[in-house]
Amino acid sequence: MWCRVCFSDQGFLDDPIVQCEKCSVAVHQYCYGIESVPEGDEPWFCDFCTEPNGPSADATCELCPLKRQKSAFKKTVEGKWVHVVCALWAPGVQFSDVERMSGVKHVATAVEELKGSTCALCEKEGGCINCMRGGCETYFHPLCGRETKGAYDMFMKEGGQLQAFCQKHRTHRKRS
Repeated sequence: MWCRVCFSDQGFLDDPIVQCEKCSVAVHQYCYGIESVPEGDEPWFCDFCTEPNGPSADATCELCPLKRQKSAFKKTVEGKWVHVVCALWAPGVQFSDVERMSGVKHVATAVEELKGSTCALCEKEGGCINCMRGGCETYFHPLCGRETKGAYDMFMKEGGQLQAFCQKHRTHRKRS
C-alpha cells in the first residue's frame, strides 16, 4: 500500500498510511490532513467518499484532465475537486487550512497558467508542469510524473521548494 499523495509506501507510527473503506485510496495521515486516525478496525473514509450526495465516481480534477482513478481528492472552495498532488504542484494554489489540507483555493488562476501544454506521458492537454532543467521542453501532469515511481523525479528541497525533472534530466538535478 502506498500513499497517493507522496507515493511512498512507508508508514510511520506518527504518520500511518490509512485506506478509505469505500474507494480504497491510501494516504499518509499528514499528506491528506487527517486530524485523527481511527483506532483498530474502525473505518476511515476520504473526503470524496464522505460527500453527502456521493460525487460521481468518474469526477475529473479541476487542475488536470485526469479522472480520480484511486487518487486522493480534496474539495476546492468553489465546491469542485482536485487531486492533492495537483494542488501541491500547481503555481499559486493554496490550502485554506494547511493542517487539514482543506479549502483548496486560487485554482482558476492556476488553470489559466497551466493551460496549453501537453503531457509527455498521457498526451492529454492542460495542467502540466515543466521539467526544471533549463531549456527542456518536457511537460507532464504532476500525477502522471508521480505514477512513474521515480522515472520522473519530483521532490521537495530543504526550505520547501518543489523540484520536478523528466526522465532524461532526473540525474542532473541538484538537491541543495
